[in-house]
Amino acid sequence: MNQWGKKAELYQAYFEDNDNRVSSKKVFPGILKIIGDVSNKKILDFGCGQGRFSRVFHDMGAHVYAYDNAQQEIEIACSLNNGRDIKYSFNNEIFMNQCDYDLVWCFMALLCNPHEDVLDIIKKIYNCLKTNGFACFVNTNTETLGFRFQDFYSIPPDNLMNGSPYKTIIPTSKGEIEVTDYYYSPEHLRDVFLSNNFEIVNETVFSKQFIFHLLQK
Repeated sequence: MNQWGKKAELYQAYFEDNDNRVSSKKVFPGILKIIGDVSNKKILDFGCGQGRFSRVFHDMGAHVYAYDNAQQEIEIACSLNNGRDIKYSFNNEIFMNQCDYDLVWCFMALLCNPHEDVLDIIKKIYNCLKTNGFACFVNTNTETLGFRFQDFYSIPPDNLMNGSPYKTIIPTSKGEIEVTDYYYSPEHLRDVFLSNNFEIVNETVFSKQFIFHLLQK
């Protein structure tokens, strides 16, 4: 069981405490204005967690496939699905072997992985997109590490090297979620995206702590 699987019930409480989280009410709507209409698009929600973005994409008319490597998160996502035709899996080979996605959505998932895994994830996402398809990556804006935000805060690593682990704290009514994230600067992310043949279409900072990259294959 990975760190998010162990914290799945606490993370569910995080959204039950307040459904007006900045990521849902400010960041996601802002990104949707950039990426435009998703109706009839085939979308992979990579690192879907409990499916909150998968459900929105589905309700906007997209055909949604959702992957997370924490089985407990997928189980909660399915319990919240309310009859939606979203295909969930905690086995990434089921979805990543397809090569015809119009868009891959990856929200705060890269930073949960050590450097070698990040490189592998980006390559796999590139390969599963159709030609001219898009990838959306949202990560922590590392320039704000050490700032205290209402929804979460992070303790900077002692050594600001790409791939360095650090702690992120997420307060909930049922206790704090403490997880290990990994430091990746915006400059490093740009280099990795470009070295994997992506074109960077848009880079935007939302609500200070989130940095968004829209990439095209």
